[in-house]
Amino acid sequence: MRGWIALAVCVLVVGVIGCDSTEPESRTTVVSPTDTPATDPTTSPVPAVEVLRDESIGDITTADVYLPPEGEAVPVVVMLHGTEGERSELDGLAREVAASGALVYVPTWPVISERPAPQNVGEMYRQQTETVVCALRHARSTASEFGGDPDDLTLFGHSGGATVGARVALVDEPQWPGIDCFPGVSHAPARFIATAGDFTGGYSFSTEFPEQYGPYDVFGLVPSNDVEVRLYQGFNDWNVYPSTETTALDEHLRGIGVDSQAAYLDAAHGDMIDVSEPAGRFIAGQVAALVHGRLGVFDDSAAVATMSYEAQRCSYEGPTSLQSGEPVAIQLENPTDVPVLYWMVGFETGFDVVQSGYFDLPPGTLDAEPEGIQTGHWIRVGPSSVGLLRWVMVRGDQEWVPHCLPEAGTTDPGAGLMHATPVVLTTKQ
Repeated sequence: MRGWIALAVCVLVVGVIGCDSTEPESRTTVVSPTDTPATDPTTSPVPAVEVLRDESIGDITTADVYLPPEGEAVPVVVMLHGTEGERSELDGLAREVAASGALVYVPTWPVISERPAPQNVGEMYRQQTETVVCALRHARSTASEFGGDPDDLTLFGHSGGATVGARVALVDEPQWPGIDCFPGVSHAPARFIATAGDFTGGYSFSTEFPEQYGPYDVFGLVPSNDVEVRLYQGFNDWNVYPSTETTALDEHLRGIGVDSQAAYLDAAHGDMIDVSEPAGRFIAGQVAALVHGRLGVFDDSAAVATMSYEAQRCSYEGPTSLQSGEPVAIQLENPTDVPVLYWMVGFETGFDVVQSGYFDLPPGTLDAEPEGIQTGHWIRVGPSSVGLLRWVMVRGDQEWVPHCLPEAGTTDPGAGLMHATPVVLTTKQ
């Protein structure tokens, strides 16, 4: 099936897949098994896989296709770049996942990054959606040509790509008019994986153009398939802030019966797709594990812990030292009658939390943010409720202290103040 690829030297002319047909007509691709990777190979060797550049997706867009080293009927993954990026930013991640034995497509999709937003923003939402739907249908139509299994399709999205990806992945049939590419071919993936998603669309002008955004709002869709959803959010992420974007989608989906789970890392926004960073290598491994049915952080956690707030006291019970990449499932207990934010606060390398006298500071002093402290993100738990923080440390050069913050403006005597636990969480290498 792929014998013709080994004979290629530079440019191959094969069939083009049109938007109105699944039959090939003419396709110009470049085989590049030794392209310079997007990451630094001295810090993270990137596998040399064969890449077909600028694969046409009808007249909609183009994609790079990363071929598995060997095998037939391998899992198929479509990856979406973020709003501020291009598909090249996913090169390292795509190579890693392809090298695990998967067929990976990385299409370009039309982002909305203008400020102020263009006046035709409603049409741009539709174009985004059409592009991703057609990219998924194209992958399913052509997968067997490259050794992939058309029935084993995963959609991965980062940042803004996670937003449009969630919109498309949750429905079996597009509810938006005019998406007629590849008739008879389903776009619906079996699995949706996202990192650092802007799921409420705040960075896509959802609040400025609520009527235009409404039909594309993931929270307004009625899921019609049994897609598996796995979400990852970095607590060092200041591009999509706060982490409640991921938490809100996860809780929403689980509330309507979708198989959704979320994990939170000590990672920055771009680090999660950069395989020269620990977080990027972790995500590559997680994607590979999910598509191949291997164990990952969403299986039974190696460790469990409890975090609770009551009577102006925040407590943590559980392991304080974790292997890099080892998850701990922290149950967040809120027996009070006010919402509480369960917060992880990070301390940069060289900051000695104990010797600094940090634990002697009165509640709320964190607002001053002494040098070396990064305030991190939080999970909100309602009154008399229980939440979950699946926490994973991958960097190894930060320490973290769990905190509780009863929501400002409530009746709790400690409302609006950060209450630290006397615990420092560290990473074993």
